[in-house]
Amino acid sequence: EWVGHGRLIRVMPNTPCLVGQGAS
Repeated sequence: EWVGHGRLIRVMPNTPCLVGQGAS
């Protein structure tokens, strides 16, 4: 699943914020 998230982050630079909250 993390690999998929990495792809989204590359496509949408704004995703890391949501991912950071989800990871926390």
